[in-house]
Amino acid sequence: MATRILVVEDSIDSRDLLVYLLEVEGFEVLSAENGKIAIELAVVDKPDLIITDIQMPVIDGIEMIKRLRAQPDLKHTPIVVMTAFLTGMVSQALEVGANAAIQKPLQIEKLTQMIREMLS
Repeated sequence: MATRILVVEDSIDSRDLLVYLLEVEGFEVLSAENGKIAIELAVVDKPDLIITDIQMPVIDGIEMIKRLRAQPDLKHTPIVVMTAFLTGMVSQALEVGANAAIQKPLQIEKLTQMIREMLS
C-alpha cells in the first residue's frame, strides 16, 4: 500500500504541481485548498503525512495544525510546513505541532528525502 500524503496549498498551480511530483515519486496524494477542507479530509482518510502551506484562506496552516493535533487519530501524524518566508510563522507552526519546515520554492528531492526519513 502506497504512503498517503495530504497536500494543503491554496495556489492551484503549486498544489497541482506538488501533487504530480509526489505521485511520480510513488506516493498516493490527496489535496485540499485550505485548512478547513484539509481537516475534513484528514479525519476521514488518515494520511500518513501532511504537507501544508501556512498562509491560506478560511483556516490557515497554524490553526489547522492546532485542530489536527487535537484529534486523537492525527496527534502523531507528521506535518511539514512549506513557506516562501522562513519567519516567525514557521516558529509558531513548530510550536503548535508541525514536525518540520521546508522553504519554497520546493526542491522535490529534498522534500521526498525528508518525507522518507520522517516515515521510516
